Amino acid sequence: MHYAVGDSAPAEEHLRVELEIPPNAPFLGWAVHTPHEDGFLEAQERRGDFVSRSFGPDPDRAMLFADPVEAETVVDDFDYPAVLVALFDFGKQIASIPVGGNVHSQFNENEKPH
Repeated sequence: MHYAVGDSAPAEEHLRVELEIPPNAPFLGWAVHTPHEDGFLEAQERRGDFVSRSFGPDPDRAMLFADPVEAETVVDDFDYPAVLVALFDFGKQIASIPVGGNVHSQFNENEKPH
């Protein structure tokens, strides 16, 4: 897992301060987004070595993780770009804030254009 800043996912409080997110915007949790599927992971089911996943464009239907470490494990399991995002509810809109990604993502130093 590679992060925008630091060696781990930033805490919710850190994101609020750095991005000036109002205290009345609830933190919904951590989610997985992939440009490969053009959407958010909505569901995942593992049967042995087989993993079935469904995706959708709406962050309000995203599969939520309370713990970023659990979400990181899912992100790292993808064979194509996937990103860990923090979701905040602004009422009429849900903000999806990318904080890190797998080795195939833009967060990987080796994948960034020079």
